[in-house]
Amino acid sequence: MKLSSEERKNYLSGSDLVRIYNGDELAVWKEKTGREQIEDLTFNLPVQMGIHTEPFNAQWFSREYMVELYNEQKQYQTTWESVPFSGHIDGMIKDTKNLEIVEFKHTYDRNTMEAVAERYMPQIQLYLFLSTADGCYLSVIFGNRRWECQYIKKSFDYIDNIKKVGISFWASVKEDIPPSAEELAIDTSINAIPLDGMVKRDASKDNHFRVLEESYIQLESSAKEFEGVKKTIKESVKDNEREVYTDRLSIKRDKRGSLRFTIIDKKEN
Repeated sequence: MKLSSEERKNYLSGSDLVRIYNGDELAVWKEKTGREQIEDLTFNLPVQMGIHTEPFNAQWFSREYMVELYNEQKQYQTTWESVPFSGHIDGMIKDTKNLEIVEFKHTYDRNTMEAVAERYMPQIQLYLFLSTADGCYLSVIFGNRRWECQYIKKSFDYIDNIKKVGISFWASVKEDIPPSAEELAIDTSINAIPLDGMVKRDASKDNHFRVLEESYIQLESSAKEFEGVKKTIKESVKDNEREVYTDRLSIKRDKRGSLRFTIIDKKEN
């Protein structure tokens, strides 16, 4: 059972954290303090689309990974430093060595897996914290033509950030003082979180990499010009010519008909 609107005021949920991490903290605060009614999502098309495609998503995931699910929509609650957290997991995987959960999402067709993971990471890591699971399979339907799934490892650093954000935000609710993004000090980076076992690295401050980067960018432009000139030279060689040459360059046709370029080193001559 999902929490009622009145019950949702008394907890920080995964969807609350998604909104807070994505800059909607003031609206969430107004709902928690009773200044605004929690939105009725009955006629919210994206939300309802996700709800109605979830059973099919679960069926597809189970078939692709050849697993069974249990504890669907199981609610977990805990209080951390007087902050009440709550969440409903979409499901758990049976008969696995490690405890793993699944989260189902439906999004627009041009969205990317990384963007979905980044947006919903607060919710996913909260559920990993609440369920004590080791990782989460994020199963996503994109529009009506594509399905992807990604395994997200539990991040204790990210969960610590969630706890700090929760403490700061809940204090603003209890003290009836609007929260500010600066006070929340939200770190939204997911670079260090393994997605399918792989992390992401910002090399902006890596001097060696920046030198290589500059060389690559310069040479990439030159390489395009080089290939263009090479193609034009090839087109200038007639079909009945076995070689075209100058004192600096030779273009010979091999037995298979391919043209071979040789730069002539004057010193060798």
